[in-house]
Amino acid sequence: MANVADLQSKYSKLAQEYSKLRAQNQVLKKAVVDEQTASCSLKVSKLTLLFIKDAIN
Repeated sequence: MANVADLQSKYSKLAQEYSKLRAQNQVLKKAVVDEQTASCSLKVSKLTLLFIKDAIN
């Protein structure tokens, strides 16, 4: 019986850790998407400025 209780305890801890990691994963995914969006926006801004500079000259 102690073995079953031990396994249930380990399973519960594992389930809690899995849930915590899934939540962290969602936060990290959002951070990556936000960073990619910001990077893309900066690239577009840079290209726009270069285009305007070339058009003026």
